[in-house]
Amino acid sequence: MPVLTALQVSMIGLLGQIYGQTLTPSQAGGLVSAIAGRSVAQAIGRELIKFIPGFGSVIAASWTTTYTWALGETACVYFGDLLGGNTPDPKRIQAVMRESFEAAKKRFKTA
Repeated sequence: MPVLTALQVSMIGLLGQIYGQTLTPSQAGGLVSAIAGRSVAQAIGRELIKFIPGFGSVIAASWTTTYTWALGETACVYFGDLLGGNTPDPKRIQAVMRESFEAAKKRFKTA
């Protein structure tokens, strides 16, 4: 899990650079936490499901892929707001995260 979190923080930092934002790793980590919101319970569940031999790892990997995709999509909306001179609305950002996660689940389920 620490490696995944580090990769997600790096992704947020790189996306920020694309949108002209310079973030420290700490700021990127804070942004990941703000976007992720209530996903701590989901992360714990994902880790626990890995204890199911074979199948658990497949489920955890697919959830991780879907979540990381949605996190990137949401970060783009966040940075897009900043680039446009707007203050990102936390409720809107959380809604985008939920919608992106659902869309990613459908996308990866059919792939």
